[in-house]
Amino acid sequence: MINLLRAEWLKMSRRPLTWILLAIFLALFVVQAVSQTALAALLGERPGDTILAVQIAEWRRRVMLPGLFGAVLNHLNSLGAAFVVIFAAGMMGSEYSWGTLRAQLARHPDRTRFLLAKIMAIMLAISAAALFNLVLGLLIGLPLAAAIGSIGEFSFADLLQIPLALLRAVYVLLPYLLLTISWTLLGRSVLAGVAGGLGYLILEAGVGTLAPLQKVWGAGTWGS
Repeated sequence: MINLLRAEWLKMSRRPLTWILLAIFLALFVVQAVSQTALAALLGERPGDTILAVQIAEWRRRVMLPGLFGAVLNHLNSLGAAFVVIFAAGMMGSEYSWGTLRAQLARHPDRTRFLLAKIMAIMLAISAAALFNLVLGLLIGLPLAAAIGSIGEFSFADLLQIPLALLRAVYVLLPYLLLTISWTLLGRSVLAGVAGGLGYLILEAGVGTLAPLQKVWGAGTWGS
């Protein structure tokens, strides 16, 4: 199993898709942090506009401690699912398009062990991306926070919560990974995995928008 996991990790580290997706994922975080901080600095204090003042305070909080950690985790959970779908479909689907699956199973015919090694390697890659995002968030966020006045406050209790919070954020992405792998295996192609995974994300987002309507409908029914 260790040899299979090592082989999968080596394949992922040598494929350009891994580094391209990581670069895009981290770049989007940088763009978001810089643009929101710049807007907060340009707009300044707006005591006459309550809604805008709250939004500016939220932008400032996202680059200050401990809110910076929340911004990193939010970036991982909001955009991470889409990146996981593309990454998992690419890693699993390429086994069919490149013809490496047959050669792999010829050496290690146990399909279950191969699939488990693939999933574990992808989860390790996602964990590494989460750590990169955290380090980049600190390197980018703290100078931005200092530029607008204060880096915030940080306690030892906050530090102890970071590993568990990162593990929880990575674990939340596991169902999307498994779903994408399943669609890729069924369709035996990258396109099938991407279409199935992103299709589910779109469906999930659409159903999520109906939740407020359900509350309104429930309140109306109760009131009648």
